[in-house]
Amino acid sequence: MNQFQLKSFLLQSGLVAEFVVFSCIVLIALSFVFLPKQAYGLSIWITIFALLAGFYFSGFTPTEGSFLGFRFWTSTPYLKRFFYISGSVAFFCFLEWKFGRNQPQRPEPFIFLLLSIISLCLMVQANSFVVLFLSAELFSICSYGLVKPDVEGDKQVFSVVHYFGLGALASAIGLFGLSWMVGLQGISSFPVELIPYLAIVQSIAAVLFISFLLFKLGSFPFHFWVPKIYENAPTPIVGFISVAPKVAAAFSLLWVVEHVEGDLTIPLMAFVFFGVLLGSLAAFQAESLKNMFAFSSIAQAAILIVPAIFYKQIPNSENQLLIYAISYALAAQAAFCAIQYFENHIHDGLSLKHLSGQFSNHPLPSLLFVIVILSIIGLPPTIGFTAKLLIISTLLPALANWESWSGILVFVTLVLSTILSLGYFYRIPFLLIFKSRISESLDVRSSLSSVFWLFLVGIFVFLAFVKPSAFFSL
Repeated sequence: MNQFQLKSFLLQSGLVAEFVVFSCIVLIALSFVFLPKQAYGLSIWITIFALLAGFYFSGFTPTEGSFLGFRFWTSTPYLKRFFYISGSVAFFCFLEWKFGRNQPQRPEPFIFLLLSIISLCLMVQANSFVVLFLSAELFSICSYGLVKPDVEGDKQVFSVVHYFGLGALASAIGLFGLSWMVGLQGISSFPVELIPYLAIVQSIAAVLFISFLLFKLGSFPFHFWVPKIYENAPTPIVGFISVAPKVAAAFSLLWVVEHVEGDLTIPLMAFVFFGVLLGSLAAFQAESLKNMFAFSSIAQAAILIVPAIFYKQIPNSENQLLIYAISYALAAQAAFCAIQYFENHIHDGLSLKHLSGQFSNHPLPSLLFVIVILSIIGLPPTIGFTAKLLIISTLLPALANWESWSGILVFVTLVLSTILSLGYFYRIPFLLIFKSRISESLDVRSSLSSVFWLFLVGIFVFLAFVKPSAFFSL
């Protein structure tokens, strides 16, 4: 393949950004082989270039059509650029986290981070079940390496093993469902007396297949890894894996629903209802700051499934999902930047009570923290309110095409999620502003990256509420 053919292939396939980033991964690996003393510094600069180049070349992704195992829609460039933004936040905050804790200088996190971004981009472009499964598994492999690059104790080892074991189980179930789906597609004739049962079998196979997507979402019933990993993994890595794979899996789920003949309404509604209920109720009991956001993310992951339920009834519902997913993801990752800021100024492993009275010492980060929490809950004046309102307003016309109980249940679940999240999140602003300070800032570390991204997102969630068309195509 000559240079012209390679360029043509990359442009048609929409893989220009992925090719550039993968080339940078190869350069990082080669630098540690041939220039071991200068390799770590070089790997930082190569990673920065890869993130910038990936963001820029994502704009060359087609917005319609398909090519081989990939398909394109108007949301694809938005999603790919979001993954590079989220990866950049994780990268710079991870450098801040390592510097403040004297962690060893190793290249593996940079390689895993770039590979995980490539895998997420492939997920949202996948146009076949096999490509979707393989790209999702590539992310899983990278995430296993990211969650604890420097294992220090039995607790951390157990959390990674638990994460790996549950991921392997979800993948095995998903692969089993995939084998049934492919097998049923290959049948040229089917006994007439069994035709009424074919759709049921297809629906069961599809539910098994999407189980591995539910694992990436951190959603019920594959959510058990979430609290342990959130508690023990580096904070910037938690911020990344708590949002980026959720966005990719939510859009991949839309594609699965579109290409499955069976009806997935009832199982998807069950995942949404129990995810919101269990995640929210567990968050009320959380005493650790990270645990609260872990259980909250389980409930939020369930909401990301809602557009897939009515995807066949409501055209262009991926636009509403895009606005909600991006708004939630930016706010949630910014919340982990705020957590890292307070960890840097108090200590790691924060409980809620450690936030008491911190507004007096850290007014701007505290205020921004409250703003992004309002956006996660879905309250005005933030883009989180607009995004959730769009999903609810899209749901209302769909009630005419459904049985009344199913539409009402989804609507009530969305309203209930907002009320419950307000019920457990209110403790953070209450402790920050109204309680007396019980924790002193004893170990102050640099927090420039955390504060910078927290400030940008705090401005974004307000401006996007005032004029959402400036940021999204409505």
